[in-house]
Amino acid sequence: MLDKETRMKKQLIIVANDEYLKYATYLQGLISSTDDEEGRHVGTKDGSVSAVIWDEEHHKANLKSLTSGNPVVFFGDSKYVRKNCSEASNEYFEFGMSYGWLGNHANLRVTKDSLNKNNVHDFYKMAERYGKRFEEELSFLFSPEKDAEAGNSPDDHALLLAELAFPPALLFDLALNRGKSKFVERLSSAIDKGVDMTKSLQALDQQYTLLTLVFYLDGLSKFLGE
Repeated sequence: MLDKETRMKKQLIIVANDEYLKYATYLQGLISSTDDEEGRHVGTKDGSVSAVIWDEEHHKANLKSLTSGNPVVFFGDSKYVRKNCSEASNEYFEFGMSYGWLGNHANLRVTKDSLNKNNVHDFYKMAERYGKRFEEELSFLFSPEKDAEAGNSPDDHALLLAELAFPPALLFDLALNRGKSKFVERLSSAIDKGVDMTKSLQALDQQYTLLTLVFYLDGLSKFLGE
């Protein structure tokens, strides 16, 4: 039998598939932490919420056992999440990060490729205001637009980065045939795409991490009606 304290806790369900499990676990950890300060709550009141993590299939399989009073936080923007959160309000939107809710369904999601050289500095300033620092800050050194402004050539990047993957003889051949070889163009394009993809994944990771913290500190208590 559950004790009185456990029965009084709000039971929160966090729905996240594997790609968002890191952030769901982060939110769960924030909720379970003892971080209230004298005279004020930090995030949710310490000990007032109990959180479990389900994937989308588990949530779908247990829908019949849930009531309209069960608060659920969905991570991401999958078809299943959109189905459950299609009418959610937009309570917060900044640097491509957003959260909102309707009733007891909340959604945290990030718009891809929403960080760029024009706003990334302000993104990190915002993170600092929330006490969050990232070990590695994003570099937009290889942004085609930025490189063009600086007079850099994509071929220069191709030859420079290829040193890590190609033997000197092939590099010498590439250098001799700069501007002539289609291989240089293909290599340059592939490297640009690889850098962009890596940068995009790093950006999404940092955005979801910060969004989770912002939601915990500023939104979760409102969503739960505390």
